[in-house]
Amino acid sequence: MKILIAPSKTRDYNVIDSLNFNTSIPVFIEEANYLSNTIKKFNKDDLSKIMKIKNSILDRTFSEYSSFNNSKSYPAILSYKGSVFKEIQIEKYNSHKLNYLNNNLRILSALYGVLKPFDLIKNYRLDMNMKVLGNTLYAYWKNKINRELITKDLKEPIISLSSNEFNKMLNFEFISIEFKEKTLTDTYKTSGTYSKIARGKMVNYIVTNNISHIEAIKKYNLDGYKYNKTLSNELKIVFSR
Repeated sequence: MKILIAPSKTRDYNVIDSLNFNTSIPVFIEEANYLSNTIKKFNKDDLSKIMKIKNSILDRTFSEYSSFNNSKSYPAILSYKGSVFKEIQIEKYNSHKLNYLNNNLRILSALYGVLKPFDLIKNYRLDMNMKVLGNTLYAYWKNKINRELITKDLKEPIISLSSNEFNKMLNFEFISIEFKEKTLTDTYKTSGTYSKIARGKMVNYIVTNNISHIEAIKKYNLDGYKYNKTLSNELKIVFSR
């Protein structure tokens, strides 16, 4: 089983790797270096327009790319600190769970393409919609990411807990997992904040329980969420509360 998640804009800039696990080099490191070298050529005004950032975020981003080649690298799973990643309780994992995590989880990235949890990455800011190559990065990454993720074992399911930003460029069959809230009018809607937290807890649930079959995922029942058979189908598993 492969589990896909999106990166987060929130990152830890003082990562201390206390986990005894071998790190690795991203499979698309050359592509990442090409993008970073392209971005570092922009002046601050151009970078501000392309990334739609300013003030302290612009200053930090400009500095990161200017010194990108000489900056430190950190394990991806420890670097991202958004709502999804905060719920992955990696500090509680034993060696077996860490191996499961590294073998099964993949983080999609506009700079690095596809990352294993313990791939070494540098601090960066980049979204798929940013036109650093004159257009968005979908054309640059689409074929590369799809080739990397399509498994040789067609029986192995691919679960996406990622965002629409990345899901929309996947050409293969995958099963999306969604979390919805019941409204006063008995309809269901997705709350961005709650959904991100639930996606992180789902990753943690899958890893902790060493899940390899879809049916086992449907037993998830944390924070009041339960499998909603009516809203689900073969390619979409919905949990509601």
